[in-house]
Amino acid sequence: MRAQDFLKSKLTGLINVFPNIQASVFLDRNCDTFFVELMPKNFFEESKELKAFRLGILDEFYETYQDYSLSFITDGSLLEIKEFEYTLNGCDISNSWVNVLSRGYYDSKIFKQIGFDTEPLISAGENNYALAA
Repeated sequence: MRAQDFLKSKLTGLINVFPNIQASVFLDRNCDTFFVELMPKNFFEESKELKAFRLGILDEFYETYQDYSLSFITDGSLLEIKEFEYTLNGCDISNSWVNVLSRGYYDSKIFKQIGFDTEPLISAGENNYALAA
């Protein structure tokens, strides 16, 4: 099994166990490193169960794929990745678009993946008002 396939399989299992998370994968081919961004940030930082699951994935990954590196990151990490190879979403993703917009960018592919047919409305800031008759 290729490292990419192994990782996708493990992350699918992770999403099944923790349906409130989103996992996005980027492979930096310059240094053969997989970066897995897990969202939301507070769950990434606070969940002991998720930490144990991540450590299990890391151990198994390094036993099999010595030519690659694997790093788990989250929103606000020093490394900011804008384009991922793929994104896996859990079933509890009703507010996922809020996470994407709060990061200052959006990608229409992400909205299609989470069930939105069109891109969301972006706030017009101070000019965001409605006229009443």
